[in-house]
Amino acid sequence: MNDDPRDRDTRRATLCRTPGQGPAAPRFRAGLRPTRLALALLVTLSVSCGEDGLAPPNYAFVMTEVSLIAAAEEDGAVRGLNLDDRVDDEPAQETCNKLDFTAPDGTPGIDNQLSLFGPILGLFGGDPEALVQGAINEGSLLVLVEFEGLDSFENDRDVTVRVHFGEGPTDVGNDGRLVPGQSFDIKPGTMSVEVRGVRLVDGHMDVRGFETVLPVSVLDQRFDLPIFSGQLSLDFDAENGEINGMLGGGLPTRTLIEDLILMIPGGEDVATIATLALTRMADLGANDEGGCDLVSTALTVHGVTAFVLPPRAAPAE
Repeated sequence: MNDDPRDRDTRRATLCRTPGQGPAAPRFRAGLRPTRLALALLVTLSVSCGEDGLAPPNYAFVMTEVSLIAAAEEDGAVRGLNLDDRVDDEPAQETCNKLDFTAPDGTPGIDNQLSLFGPILGLFGGDPEALVQGAINEGSLLVLVEFEGLDSFENDRDVTVRVHFGEGPTDVGNDGRLVPGQSFDIKPGTMSVEVRGVRLVDGHMDVRGFETVLPVSVLDQRFDLPIFSGQLSLDFDAENGEINGMLGGGLPTRTLIEDLILMIPGGEDVATIATLALTRMADLGANDEGGCDLVSTALTVHGVTAFVLPPRAAPAE
């Protein structure tokens, strides 16, 4: 693969356009002051595009932090998302008799059964969060979120959201996190997601009902992890030019067991208890045998500004 910085700069330059060419640059709606987020983005874009003040077609962010919510709060509340549009305060066959949780802010109907897996996760030893952060920093786990048609960072009735998995050289700051303004390719062979007609209300956005496949790289293991009933819940941080929120979805228990637990060092020692626990936690994807194939999960995410590069030109014959 060609990671020549000159090639990346050339393709990044194609994101820019002269006035009157292509779609119009994002506009601020009347009555809205330009927030610091908008200014941070516009400064980043103008620096990248040169003196002509050209702007890229879309805004994009890369997730610099992704953390599994694997435990309840001290009061029993659980952070997560309502993935199935249900509030199960009584056992129901559709969710394999699993009761929903309540969020710290009192929101009912939270689906995050994997939050019960924390004690078993501790049996593996090591630091799972450090492994995930290491994968992000080295560029093997880059989640990119791209927004098209976003002309306000507070309220917008029609935004197209795309989720990609990226690759490319990474630059890590002194805080141990990716620095803003980096450019990434879409990783070949990965599944991108597009959801249209998404609403932004008071700086908050919910992207619901998508499916994708997360390319996982843990230690020496690499496998594809499907995500069903996917949901992104994001807040735009106007003060810092960042996004924060949660990513949730249903994960196949079989994939977690066969491709992750049994494959990592020490996994065989806890495979029996982990398999039993995950099978009992499954609450989505009801099957014909009276069980469920998916376990609900949620991760906290934090993103900074980035660029999604256009595809490389095909080599000349």
